[in-house]
Amino acid sequence: MRVQSRIDRYDQMQAEWQKELTPTVVRRERETFKDCLNPDGSSKCIGQPIYQGGMEILREEELKLFSKYPEFSHPVADAHHAVYMALAKRADAGEITHAQLIKALHDVGAASKKYVAEQRLLLQNQLQKAQESDAQTALNIAVTLAVVAVAGLAVTAAASTPTYTPAPMTCYVYGNFLQCY
Repeated sequence: MRVQSRIDRYDQMQAEWQKELTPTVVRRERETFKDCLNPDGSSKCIGQPIYQGGMEILREEELKLFSKYPEFSHPVADAHHAVYMALAKRADAGEITHAQLIKALHDVGAASKKYVAEQRLLLQNQLQKAQESDAQTALNIAVTLAVVAVAGLAVTAAASTPTYTPAPMTCYVYGNFLQCY
């Protein structure tokens, strides 16, 4: 896949993530845990794994999104999911509050956004280097073709220039006298 189209697909995936994934996860979490959520999103069902359930919903939706973009690996998403699940377990056990969980998730999300921005920049740099390399390669090809063309013209000119072939001579010797025709 060309680098520019890879950048376009990357941007498309990020846009879809913002537009579709986040609202879908929030909707599914509210439907699934409607009896356990306070209006602020915190749990009123202490001891039940609702935060872990929310993270599983997020993971299911992430995997659906990644299946549309198989050219992108998702080890970062796998790592984030592990962190999200560890935080969710702590929140479900009452070790951290809802507000602490949200802050930690936002911190992980900010790190993820930074990584995504760095990856996009890396892709753009690769595109620029590839374009510069393509231009140099095109120049090298043009120079090579020019040299071949000039050599071809020289060979053609040499082949088309008639060489002098002397006519056969007949010579006669008459005593001390030589006569050639």
